Amino acid sequence: MTVLVGLIAGFIVGDLDLRPTLPAHGWLLLLAITSQVAGYGFINISLPRLPAVLTSVLLLAQPVATVILSAILLGESPSPGQLLGVAALLSGLAVASVPLGRVRDRLRTATE
Repeated sequence: MTVLVGLIAGFIVGDLDLRPTLPAHGWLLLLAITSQVAGYGFINISLPRLPAVLTSVLLLAQPVATVILSAILLGESPSPGQLLGVAALLSGLAVASVPLGRVRDRLRTATE
């Protein structure tokens, strides 16, 4: 789907060039091999060996750590969309970790 949208946008804008260029495509290939293929390969190897709770926390911490480390190490300022994504992820974790029985008990005692 991404390729299709990229092709359509490239045709509309008029700057689509399908000829590979060595510096740009070489860096993209290096990025794909190191961070995507090797990174997810290591994740797939380690997932069955770790407890499910630790695995879920590690996978959810990855995007948050990326935003924080890019700000610290690279001096980037996160976009509003990135900050909204981090906030959504952290609030989802907060909601998912609240024991429902305790919430129901507090709501019951508050209404009585």
